[in-house]
Amino acid sequence: MSDSSVGLPQPSKDSQKEIEEGTLETATLEGLRRMAGILSGTFILFLFFNLVDFSPPVREIMVAFDAVLVLTFGSIWFCVRRQLILKHQANFFVFVLFVLINANILTAAGLLRLGLIYTVYMGFSIIGSSTVFVSYRWLIYTIAVSLIGWAAVLAPFEPAKQFFNDCFVLVAALSASMGIMSSRRHAHYNSLYLREFASSLLVQRTEEGVARVLGDFARRMTREATWAIQWFSGSCEQRWVAGRGDFPRRHEMERTFLHEGAKEQVALGAGRPVIWSDEGHSSCQAVAIPLTTRKKVFGVVWLSHRGRGGLGLAASNVVTTMAHQASLALESVSLLREVQELALTDELTGLFNRRQFFALARREAQRRAYGSDGGRMLFVVMVDIDHFKRINDTHGHQVGDGVLKEIGTRLQLSLRKTDILGRYGGEEFAIVMSEARPPDGLKVAERLRRSIADVPFRVGELELHVSASFGLVAQSEPDEDLEDLLRKADAALYSAKSSGRNKVEAFSPFGPTG
Repeated sequence: MSDSSVGLPQPSKDSQKEIEEGTLETATLEGLRRMAGILSGTFILFLFFNLVDFSPPVREIMVAFDAVLVLTFGSIWFCVRRQLILKHQANFFVFVLFVLINANILTAAGLLRLGLIYTVYMGFSIIGSSTVFVSYRWLIYTIAVSLIGWAAVLAPFEPAKQFFNDCFVLVAALSASMGIMSSRRHAHYNSLYLREFASSLLVQRTEEGVARVLGDFARRMTREATWAIQWFSGSCEQRWVAGRGDFPRRHEMERTFLHEGAKEQVALGAGRPVIWSDEGHSSCQAVAIPLTTRKKVFGVVWLSHRGRGGLGLAASNVVTTMAHQASLALESVSLLREVQELALTDELTGLFNRRQFFALARREAQRRAYGSDGGRMLFVVMVDIDHFKRINDTHGHQVGDGVLKEIGTRLQLSLRKTDILGRYGGEEFAIVMSEARPPDGLKVAERLRRSIADVPFRVGELELHVSASFGLVAQSEPDEDLEDLLRKADAALYSAKSSGRNKVEAFSPFGPTG
């Protein structure tokens, strides 16, 4: 399996921070629009309520204040809708919005000399601000200004005992607002990482690339130190692929978590991430994330966790979601490979099809020239199965297909990896051998002929003796193209079949052997 993978360009830390800040400001701007609209409608109701409930002179003051807030909040909502407020200005306008709300609350509290009830109102306001802000700095600014105003207004007339009750309410509100802010920021970053994770998965072209992306993002989203892939090859042998951080304690992790048996099989059987803790070391945990599709098991991504607190249910749920997305990506990669193989290979033999053979061979023929690289040459060989029609007519096409597949396998095993072998059409095969010395061309062709003729073919219950004829030509001129070489090789093949079959014929004489 190829270790190569395609990844998105990695931004610098500064640009990554700018992206994250930009998304936070966008979320704040959207929250500002919603909150301004809600508060505009709310203070219209307060305006009418104050007309009925308050007495002069408090009524005139509060009604005027409510009218100003309705106009202000409505204007903010309109400006956000019209994109007149930019995202980098969003935090400031949220700050203004909640400072005005708290000023309204404190004005009523000072006029009516009512401390506790309006302290509760201001607590709700502080909690409300944490549902819009995604910036701790601006939330703290808002809380600080509100608390200063609260102390200045209520301290002169609030009894000491009542003042402590007010403080308790504000402390509860502050704790709630910080908790809400923390959860919102965590959810926001998780959403941001999941989008980036999905984008990274889309550009992967190998199974290992998908696994590496999963391991890296799972580490980031669960704040893990290291990760590794336990990969299962087709022969069921296992190998390890180190992730970011080089997974320095992999062997220690194997002793710690795998000593009781193949626990990775538990995760594969469950079809979901499984978390283990070492009983002897409560600070050591590992997560096994299975990499499977409906057709194939690829392996397990391990995350190694050291430190108290554990992973928690939220982290496990995030990793489960990522594992599901990775499984879909693995299916896409497998499907893409199947489509590519169908486009490039012959369905029966698994060799290059005619189109791909021509593409690769033409490129090689153009690259090579006679006498270059220490006298090495390019050879083209045409192969035709002798009496193949008789095999089909006598034993049926299934047997004929079996013979074609076996010949393709034998030819492939007898050639170098650098040689190009393809099914030319029907019972014909074509070979391009590059970087070969003049005497080697005939020797290789003869070896290929013997690999077919000397060993009987077993197809089902049948044992058949099959032979093939070979036509060989060498590229003798630098500008000689592939079509000319194939034509000459075909002529040599015709000569071999005309003179008795099961032999190798060369189109032209070769240079001296040796």
